[in-house]
Amino acid sequence: MSWTGISSATLGVLLAGAAYAADQANVAKPASYTPQFTAVKTEFGHYWIEDHGQRIALFGATQNDTGGYNIGLFRQFPGQVLDETRITDSEILDFVSLPGLRLNTNWISAPAMRGVPGEIKLDSSDPAQLIIRLTWKKSAEEFGTQVIGVTYDPDLARYVIRVEDNLQVNQPGGGEYCNFYANGLGDFRPDVGRYDRLLFQDADDGGQLKAHYLSGLVRSPVPLIHLPAANALVGYANEKDGNPVVIIEQSTPRSHDGICPCWYDSHLRWDEAYEPGPKKSQVIKPGVPGPPYCYYAKFKAFWNSPAETSALLARAQTVSLAPFAEKFRSALPIDMNVVNDFERYADFLTGKVKHIYFPLNQRSITQDTTVGHSGHSSICFVSKTDKGARQSLTGPELMVTPGRQVKISAWVKTANVTGEGFYLESGFGRWTPSGNEQFGPLYQSAKLSGDHDWTLLEIPMPVTPPKAEFLIGKRIDFRLSGQGTAWVDDFVFAEQDAGGPPV
Repeated sequence: MSWTGISSATLGVLLAGAAYAADQANVAKPASYTPQFTAVKTEFGHYWIEDHGQRIALFGATQNDTGGYNIGLFRQFPGQVLDETRITDSEILDFVSLPGLRLNTNWISAPAMRGVPGEIKLDSSDPAQLIIRLTWKKSAEEFGTQVIGVTYDPDLARYVIRVEDNLQVNQPGGGEYCNFYANGLGDFRPDVGRYDRLLFQDADDGGQLKAHYLSGLVRSPVPLIHLPAANALVGYANEKDGNPVVIIEQSTPRSHDGICPCWYDSHLRWDEAYEPGPKKSQVIKPGVPGPPYCYYAKFKAFWNSPAETSALLARAQTVSLAPFAEKFRSALPIDMNVVNDFERYADFLTGKVKHIYFPLNQRSITQDTTVGHSGHSSICFVSKTDKGARQSLTGPELMVTPGRQVKISAWVKTANVTGEGFYLESGFGRWTPSGNEQFGPLYQSAKLSGDHDWTLLEIPMPVTPPKAEFLIGKRIDFRLSGQGTAWVDDFVFAEQDAGGPPV
């Protein structure tokens, strides 16, 4: 089934059909429901958006004050109750792991608008809708506006965020106008729910509705997901929790969607061609005439029920990852709470994508299929200079749980290692409104130099402190500091109860 050519109103009726009604029997939302929105500014500068005094959304500036703004619906339906214990005024970013919809509106990748601060104006004169007007003005000729409306859609029977974007600049490159986030944000912990598929319409295949399995090493189908100019649907899919959805109603030029390989958030950008330029730079081939170059997008965002999501997935064609098979030959999969013996490549064609990966290269870090602590394979580090060799894991963020204990260990063998030797390193981090920060010291394992048979190295991580949220910086760093050769096998990254039994 193709969504191309279906009007926004018709799509709303389809998504709110019989499959949805049975799923919402316990939600109090009469057909004639009339919202009454207010915006309450907190001492920290962001806003609670309330309906009849009940908090339904959060709005505020992004971290690092980059000129972007976040808006998130954590209560999707009138009368719906969600656990809001993790949402506090002091930590606006803490709500991102809740089931719901979070949008980031910005011009962060529009070259002409980088560093231009945005201004906020709120209009709640009509209690049935809340209007947020964002403006960025570089000059009389270069400016951008985003109008965000929080409404209640009676056809969809839920809250909806509507956004209209206009950008005028004197150089091409409209860049990114929005990105939105999946539940779990790539969280690697096996007991945390997160989306592992993306629904989208494929503009290059007649608007066919497709489902793409996400992966840490595959951003999107070859190489980006090109979306139809109107009525495009993009969204994450998980039958248990539902599905955040963005419907692009208009876009000049048309849009594409790219997936962050670390967070799995969707980046919505205007579709323009990049061509090789002098000294390996890229030259933008604009998708609109100019100067001035004028860009426009109109979209709406809301939350699908689990039943609606299942119905959409049943109609979608699953995109094969077979064309990307060779990309995974340069990395080995790592799972959490198991002993990783590096004997296999990722079997991602089966749809399992919740891996992190150990990247390999053809010089200093390779898979050795002749040496192993268990089995016959390991990762081999070779350094012929004092600079050494180092590698860290790639893929989803490595989230941690306060009050539990992180176990990081590996069996290591060394030969002729000089300098500091081989060791493991990691530490904790957290999000704050001003950006990511290291939370406490970095922790290191013992260091092996010279010649050693297989030796267990473990980072002495303490009980994860309150407010720690992820492993900082390089997350888990494998370092050969000096010359020589080191083999690594049977790597463990696990979470356990404090003082619990080892994995």
